[in-house]
Amino acid sequence: MQSVRGIEISSRIRDLRAAFCATPAVHRSHSRGRRHVARRAPSLLLRALDADVRGTRAPATTAWALGPPLRRGSACRSRLRRRGYHGRMRPPPSLPLLRSVLGPAFDRLPAVLRALHSQGSGTWTGEVLVRSGSNLLSRLCAWVAGLPPRCEGRIQVGIEASADGETWTRRFPAHVMRSSLFLDRGRLGEWLGPMRFRYRLEPEGGRLLWSVERAWLLFLPLPRALFRGVVASESVDDGRYTFDVAAALPVIGLLVHYRGWLDVR
Repeated sequence: MQSVRGIEISSRIRDLRAAFCATPAVHRSHSRGRRHVARRAPSLLLRALDADVRGTRAPATTAWALGPPLRRGSACRSRLRRRGYHGRMRPPPSLPLLRSVLGPAFDRLPAVLRALHSQGSGTWTGEVLVRSGSNLLSRLCAWVAGLPPRCEGRIQVGIEASADGETWTRRFPAHVMRSSLFLDRGRLGEWLGPMRFRYRLEPEGGRLLWSVERAWLLFLPLPRALFRGVVASESVDDGRYTFDVAAALPVIGLLVHYRGWLDVR
């Protein structure tokens, strides 16, 4: 039988490993001196573990090299989560992603919308109609973001829930579009190809409206005004889940506009 001390050590190892994995690169290697110390991170981690289990204070060099999450424990990990870091220290979500974003407003959504966003993982099928931009620049932007080309027919949408959020896979007749959704400072975040978005979600008259609050190309912030033409909505029509997504940029024009329905049961 594992001893109490053995259980405590195992628990400490998990906590310290999570803290180390969640430490941003800037804390470990933003200067030459820290880059040198970072090469010895495994041995430093063991020294910190030993000090932590004994109830003593880790050597200053060890704590300095491994960064604030190890020095300040759970309080700093909570701060990292609020700032949008998504390391292994994130616990499994106790609520569906959209309920975490909307709070009590989630219960005011139509039952069909709540069903889609409450089931966690699942696959749904339906019909879709896709329009795309006609000029070369709009097609290039759509290709970079992984948006679907002009098509019409069956669509299959799969959602895979995990501790870090949800992965959406949309299978159009001639294209597959994947994106990752996650909780981002109380809003809904999405990685779509090299683009990252933060959305504001607003229930309104039986619909759920999506609008872009912020956007990045990789880690480069982009002006919000560029994305005023990027809007989406979810609603219910004749008992079926319906969606309407449009993306247009100033000067460039329409990138994509797709709408359709899914059979959500």
